[in-house]
Amino acid sequence: MQTVLAKIVADKAIWVEARKQQQPLASFQNEIQPSTRHFYDALQGARTAFILECKKASPSKGVIRDDFDPARIASIYQHYASAISVLTDEKYFQISVLTDEKRKIFSGELRFSADR
Repeated sequence: MQTVLAKIVADKAIWVEARKQQQPLASFQNEIQPSTRHFYDALQGARTAFILECKKASPSKGVIRDDFDPARIASIYQHYASAISVLTDEKYFQISVLTDEKRKIFSGELRFSADR
């Protein structure tokens, strides 16, 4: 029997191949902007670092919060998080690829500090 993680990985590989056909990398590659924040750097420093997770649902529990509000989560997390893991998978976590609005919430409003 296939593990849940193996199933997620297999399904995502199929999704990626289909997505490549619909929207080839070359069609948006020039629009990609490198991040000024780095996950690894956020975890460095003298203090304990916390990676906080954001997900609306999980494969084992289903929907965790019907009233999932990324802006509210970001406003709470910014006081504690060194970095945030946002699970973006429609099928298993009910969050699709980050929209511009969600991307701003999770990258622009949160000011990660290496000494947090």
